[in-house]
Amino acid sequence: MFHRCVPAFLQYTRLNVAVFTVVLLLFSAMHAVSGDQLDDSHLTTHERRFVLPFEISLQRIETGVRRHFIERCSAFLINKDEHSAILLSAWHCIDGELSLQKSPTVSILGQTVSVRIVRSGGNMANDWLVMTAPADAFADITPIRISSQPASAAESLIGIGWGGISTGGQSEQRSLICPGSSVEKIITLNCGLKKGDSGGLVARRLPGGELEAIGIISSGDSSSVSLAFALAHLPSDSH
Repeated sequence: MFHRCVPAFLQYTRLNVAVFTVVLLLFSAMHAVSGDQLDDSHLTTHERRFVLPFEISLQRIETGVRRHFIERCSAFLINKDEHSAILLSAWHCIDGELSLQKSPTVSILGQTVSVRIVRSGGNMANDWLVMTAPADAFADITPIRISSQPASAAESLIGIGWGGISTGGQSEQRSLICPGSSVEKIITLNCGLKKGDSGGLVARRLPGGELEAIGIISSGDSSSVSLAFALAHLPSDSH
């Protein structure tokens, strides 16, 4: 009886494998459509320089205990003149008491540059942050222009931040194709941006090929849904 059951068992196993393979292929296709596709090959060296690692030393009180944190986020350059550069990031990256001993910094081509906090939205519904830094540190970086046109539903956008991890365990820049599913003050994106991407750039690729800024990466589930603050709602006197 046992031997006579073996062929049936093998057929059943092969069927399961076939079904599993089909399901896996469908899942992969759906996952790709959701926007979790690396887009690094489509970014020029110039475009990669828009977005910088942003590090903040701060303290927060949790369960009655004061704790020290190093927040690692992203920031991007939107303007500069001969004296100063203006960068944007996310407010929640500085949510706490900033360290008096160590200023917030961005890293530019291996150089650490101190930044000054100028203004922020102050809450997750207004998750934006404006900073300034000495202009000479940004001599080799051209600011990205903020779009005059807000994002539209189902528009395919690009998310760029420093939420990647290298094989050596260091933060690294990455970019994802992020289709929009809801466009309000907060843009809902179908892509899995990560914690270190916070404060990074959500951009639109124009027909001529250049990028323009649409939003600031805010939060998400790190898997398939991410949220961004729409720059169309950034106070006009902030930049």
